[in-house]
Amino acid sequence: MARVVIRREVIEEGELDLVPTAKLREALRLLEREPERGKPLRRVLTGCRSIRIGGSENRIVYRVISVTASSEEIIEILAIERRRESEAYDTAERRL
Repeated sequence: MARVVIRREVIEEGELDLVPTAKLREALRLLEREPERGKPLRRVLTGCRSIRIGGSENRIVYRVISVTASSEEIIEILAIERRRESEAYDTAERRL
């Protein structure tokens, strides 16, 4: 099972408030169990993934980091934003 880490910017910029808490918890638990579940992204965000949350308009953009020494996987949440006008992807790109 992977460990989820939410970047400070996601919290400070109020992105957690975009979706209901229950939906967010459900999505994070899913990522803990199935880190590769999200859609692989391309271009600048190659190596990152995206999943829907709270309907079709919001996305969690994350990347899976493998820690070789402990064989642990860390899910780093880069952004929780709206999909429209590429908000989620633009925010994640700035945080890479």
